[in-house]
Amino acid sequence: AVTAVLASAPADVVLNRYQAAPSLGKHYASLGAVVAEIMKEEGPLAFYRGVVPNIAKFLPLFLMSMPLFEQLRRVAGLGYLT
Repeated sequence: AVTAVLASAPADVVLNRYQAAPSLGKHYASLGAVVAEIMKEEGPLAFYRGVVPNIAKFLPLFLMSMPLFEQLRRVAGLGYLT
């Protein structure tokens, strides 16, 4: 769950900025322009803004679903690599 959030965070930030640009009075020619502006004005850590709330959102779901999935496999008689 944490790896997925960390891997997708930069794309989420760039797409959110690109989609919100018209309502903020900005215009970007491309996603590359958004990336360039973020790097120039805020630095590379800005691509990970909002990571902690996303981890907090997905981690409980992951921590509950994996054990449940394994118990359902056991009840169904499905083992590992069988």
